[in-house]
Amino acid sequence: MTLGAIIALLLVGLLLVFIEIFIVPGVMKVGIFGLILIVFGVILAFNYQPEVGWYTFIGALLVGAVLTIVALQAKTWERFALNAVIDSSVASNTQLKIGDKGIAIARLAPIGKAKFPNGEVLEVKSEGAFINENQEVEIIKIDGSSITVKLV
Repeated sequence: MTLGAIIALLLVGLLLVFIEIFIVPGVMKVGIFGLILIVFGVILAFNYQPEVGWYTFIGALLVGAVLTIVALQAKTWERFALNAVIDSSVASNTQLKIGDKGIAIARLAPIGKAKFPNGEVLEVKSEGAFINENQEVEIIKIDGSSITVKLV
């Protein structure tokens, strides 16, 4: 096997590991295949020439260490994190009662949000049917922090 083919195996393996870490995290198949290519490339480098094999092995370890350090830095994962603000509240502190009416502000499929006349926006669930946005709903059950509504 030529040195060019060994380098190509190592680069393709490295590219697949990079894709696993930064583009499709959690799939594992791409990363495992990349690691297999890297190991195979190092083995072929040892068969090509032992000195080249050692340089390849040390280089693969260094690149792996750098990728691990970059992947574990906090700022690397900020772009994958959900930064949404939760502005609804738990229903246990509500003054609502059975029979109160409100408006679905998000589709209840079967869970969504509804706004009630006192200004509260709460997570509610429908009794089974989907309820579209901007339709009037009525509370039929309050069980702890769970509110069940039906279409009016």
